[in-house]
Amino acid sequence: MQPTRTLLFLISVFLILGVVALLFPEQGIRLSDNFSLRFFTLRTLIGIDEIDTPEFASVSAAPLPQTSIAIANRTKYHIDLNDSSRLIYPNDDKSVLYPLFEELTRASQASRPIRILHYGDSQIEEDRITSTIRRELQRHFGGAGVGLVSAKPLTHSLSISHSWSDNWQRYAVFGDSSKPTHNRFGIMGAYCNYQDAQASLSFQRKKSAATALNITRVSVLYGSAKSSVKVSLSGRTFHGEKTLQRGKRFGKVEWELSHAEEPLRLKFTGISPDIYAITLDGKNGVAVDNIPIRGSSGVEFIKIDSALFAESIKAMRVKAVIFQFGGNAVPHIKSQQDLEWYETQLIKQFRLFKSLGLHLIVIGPSDMSTKLKEKFVTYAYLPDVRDMMLRTTHYFGGVYWDMYAAMGGRNSMPKWVKQKLAIEDYTHFTREGAEKIAQMFISSFMKDYREYQHATQQKSHSTDAKTAHSVPSLR
Repeated sequence: MQPTRTLLFLISVFLILGVVALLFPEQGIRLSDNFSLRFFTLRTLIGIDEIDTPEFASVSAAPLPQTSIAIANRTKYHIDLNDSSRLIYPNDDKSVLYPLFEELTRASQASRPIRILHYGDSQIEEDRITSTIRRELQRHFGGAGVGLVSAKPLTHSLSISHSWSDNWQRYAVFGDSSKPTHNRFGIMGAYCNYQDAQASLSFQRKKSAATALNITRVSVLYGSAKSSVKVSLSGRTFHGEKTLQRGKRFGKVEWELSHAEEPLRLKFTGISPDIYAITLDGKNGVAVDNIPIRGSSGVEFIKIDSALFAESIKAMRVKAVIFQFGGNAVPHIKSQQDLEWYETQLIKQFRLFKSLGLHLIVIGPSDMSTKLKEKFVTYAYLPDVRDMMLRTTHYFGGVYWDMYAAMGGRNSMPKWVKQKLAIEDYTHFTREGAEKIAQMFISSFMKDYREYQHATQQKSHSTDAKTAHSVPSLR
């Protein structure tokens, strides 16, 4: 083809595309409820299109309450307003977490571990994020093992190799499982039972794990046994047999091992009770439990039998809850009414946790992208969800960590995808991304702990000095 004809052909093609782009409705042609036909705009074709999204105009971090308490505390604590990865305290009062910091300081000297429950959606499946938080807390405050595990989990863990006999069934408060017959889901929001009269579970360190699990305390949490059930624990040696008692709403049997060994195997004999969890812990220190609820927005906790939940929390020495939800709600919030509904539901959950005397640490949703024209952009109501969750967390005296801001804020998710830190659904982190997020969170947590430690030491030295000064000298 001659150059002149080629040029005329290209010009005619662009003219035709330009006419179609000019006449085609900018919002597209809706073919069904789930499908719309779109076409390039004229501005896109000539390369000057900038997506105009006025709903993103006010997406800066939600302002903290500017009260006299906040102003006074800023002279007492170091508050870096430019640090997007900091923990955000109600009224900038970092002493909110001091009782938890005190518990952690004493944990290695206690006779039993204290617990922090990490509830979340699919972002924490496979022990992602939680495992990094656990590793750092146990390194500083003692502890071992992986904490609570379900007899039949939804996914395999990065931290432990876990197998179960084929006759186990899983029943959950939310998500994919067999249909439950009651609401006694227990501390993990799920219970399991087995068919026939025998079942088994086994646990051992994954070959890829850097360190041993060092499990020296194993427990079985159960309830609703129709008759007594025998459970034995064995490793390289036999550790004995326990009896699960008939009829108890909440029961626990426990083995203390003189030394850690792997693999560990539990064998159940008798008609199955409901098994709420297995605990794989150390002698003392801190246990950080990974409890993912796939697809959840975190509104199911009030659906769990409240008396059972409260009894489980007390028996397991739970001190704090890390609540990491919001991502599954974001795509469905398209109005102020939707946002208010979600706020109402979160208030119910937070009220439950606080009624049980638990410290509340909320990790808000990450940046998430939806496709608008030819670009991936932040969901319109995500900043509003973040602001609402921050406000509600502070109302209940909780601490908020803004994952959205820590990632970089509006439209940061595409950068994470490009860096292989998130997958191409523009919602979920890769394992590397989950590790980075976890490190950002736990670094901020430990930074505030060290500030608490320094303040405590200063107070102790000041008290000692005053006492020495007041003691009369002997002549």
